[in-house]
Amino acid sequence: MRMMLSKRRVLLVALGCLLIGGAWYFQRSAQRTLHGQLLVDARAALAAGKHAEAETLARRIIAAGGFAAESRLVAGEAAVGQGASERALAYLEPLLGGQDSTAVTALGAAATISWDQGDLTQAERSLRRILQISPEHPYATARLAYLLTLTGRHWESGPLRLSLMQRDSFEFDDLLLWGNARALVQTDELTRLRQLAPQDPLLMLGAASVAARTNDLESARKLVAAVVAARPDLIEARALQGYLLIDRADVSADEMQAWNRQLPPGSDEHPDIWVVRGLWTKRSGPGTAAGRCFWEAVRRSPNHQTGNYQLALVLRQMESADAEWFRQRAESLEELQRMLGILDTQRGDIATMQRVVELNEKLGRAWEVWGWSRVALLEEPTLKWAQQARDRAAALIKSSPPQVLPDSNPGSRYDYSAWALPDWTSQTSTLPDSK
Repeated sequence: MRMMLSKRRVLLVALGCLLIGGAWYFQRSAQRTLHGQLLVDARAALAAGKHAEAETLARRIIAAGGFAAESRLVAGEAAVGQGASERALAYLEPLLGGQDSTAVTALGAAATISWDQGDLTQAERSLRRILQISPEHPYATARLAYLLTLTGRHWESGPLRLSLMQRDSFEFDDLLLWGNARALVQTDELTRLRQLAPQDPLLMLGAASVAARTNDLESARKLVAAVVAARPDLIEARALQGYLLIDRADVSADEMQAWNRQLPPGSDEHPDIWVVRGLWTKRSGPGTAAGRCFWEAVRRSPNHQTGNYQLALVLRQMESADAEWFRQRAESLEELQRMLGILDTQRGDIATMQRVVELNEKLGRAWEVWGWSRVALLEEPTLKWAQQARDRAAALIKSSPPQVLPDSNPGSRYDYSAWALPDWTSQTSTLPDSK
């Protein structure tokens, strides 16, 4: 009898637990159903442009702890719709540290908000975080490439545009900006953003680059000095600073020494740093030391027009037969820059597109041959030359090569590593060895 009672008590307790658990489950299920309906209503309000209503509904879900990520995204978008950017960022903040698709969405929204506020420094951080989570994310890749070009950092944007080409997600402007190694974005957007955030170092760098290109050297020097003070790690700013120093006829050895000594880590990988070094070394007279600097530049950036041209001059002074190859490459690069300038304003100019394709083939730039021939075919689908160029390039890019094919890359065709690097000990610090 005791055994039977004991078993009965166990059954009663177990039944009680099931009833309690079932009640809890159905309560939670009902709550989740309620929160789910609120989320549907919030999204509907958002789609209808009823931002205040959408935010109120989303806040109810957040407060209740249901659908936290989804409701925060809705609340953030609703806050943006009401012009409350800071409130929107507060909603998104708990999601930004994740590693999933929700974090990617939140980071994309945060990047857009920061951009609209003129905070391109924070926008860049958010875009780079997206690419850490999702390396092939098309929006983040394209947007970061544009940000880098807008802020005068064309060299950094190159790998991103190659990535867009490899995934066949490029646009007309990607071809334009990738094709010209001196490309800058000169739009009203830079002016608008600088009005919002005049002290943002990236925006100042973009403005300095434009000022230097338009020969407003005084403004360029002031801006680049402010950029270097705020962000000493920006190699592009250091390179521009070097060019502006070299442009001065009265620049002193001490100034160049300080410039070279203060370069941040990684500067040796930037072609413009080597061009500045070469131009300064060249002032001491003819010799292979300046040529070595220009070769270091073109083996990193085969499309660097100044590097190719200056190396051709050094080789001609040495009466080297190699000079002609570099001279021709420099002339082709200069002509290509002019042709791309025409296409920037006359986007349907088929004759110019054909010349761009021809120049890119000559320069060993198969990706751009493939891209421009396809653009031409969108304009006129029956163009024989474009069909043939596209097919030739398609065969070359199957192995996913770099922007310039090895046979056309100065670093692959020619080896001037035996030329000594310049010793600037009496002028500037000794240049580091290049591996």
